[in-house]
Amino acid sequence: PKLMDEKKLWAIKFMNNLSGPLSITNYQMGPLIACRMVQLSSQYGYCSESAFGFLGYGQAQISVFEDVDEGYRWGKIALSLLESLGGKGYLPKMRCLFNSYVSLWKEPFHASSNVLLHTHSEAMLVGDVEYASVSAFFYCRQALVCGQNLLLAEKECKAVASKMVQLKQIQMCYGQVNTYIFILKMNGNYGIVNPFPEIFDGKIANEEELLNLALSSGKRINAKGILSNRFQVAFWLGQFEEAAELAEKAKPPPKMSFMEVYHVFCEGLTAFQLARRSSSSSASKWMTIGEEAVTRFR
Repeated sequence: PKLMDEKKLWAIKFMNNLSGPLSITNYQMGPLIACRMVQLSSQYGYCSESAFGFLGYGQAQISVFEDVDEGYRWGKIALSLLESLGGKGYLPKMRCLFNSYVSLWKEPFHASSNVLLHTHSEAMLVGDVEYASVSAFFYCRQALVCGQNLLLAEKECKAVASKMVQLKQIQMCYGQVNTYIFILKMNGNYGIVNPFPEIFDGKIANEEELLNLALSSGKRINAKGILSNRFQVAFWLGQFEEAAELAEKAKPPPKMSFMEVYHVFCEGLTAFQLARRSSSSSASKWMTIGEEAVTRFR
């Protein structure tokens, strides 16, 4: 049944709008809000925003309970519900979130990446500049993992960051510029190319200042992303001692996410590399860390 109670309708709309900012500042609240949206919808009726409660519930099944099959099932239910309710304006946002957080656990990674690129254009067509930017950000991140040429990635990342500035999506610029810095470091161009043109009103000149801004403004997820990229750069460049020092600082929040899986993968291989290079007395420490990573990765 369709939700007819106006107060309940606006309550669900409010929670839907609240879930985005909370995912950055207080991610633990996300599953609670999703459960409340599902409860209200099941009791009083459904609206387009209800679908995002079901999607959030599916995300919680994966991130909290580590049940990928159940999370994916609820994600598909959310997509079907939104389509049945005729919420066409919300479809780009739904596809963005589904392919950024849910489908990648069950479907080929490059498939999600391609959908996100298309979703960016769809979101722009319906005037949803926020999720057009979110889609572009996750596309850039996922394309890297799929083995995208780094020179092409550098050009695309720069173009996306500039577009975010034009659209005044400064929040997403934190993550996008961080990705851009990662690519510049991998290409050996960091310090040669300026990754901060016209961003943050010229107040940010380097990665350390970007990190301090994220920490001072309470954007813990953004801060973790910067530390995570530092760790990954050290890992991929073979600087394993530095990677080991950064591993603990860069550790993602304790929930099942792609960031955590990728971190565990890199941390485990770093530990095994150091175990091979170390004396017998310290090798056991690195072997323990590596074996713990293998257990977690499974």
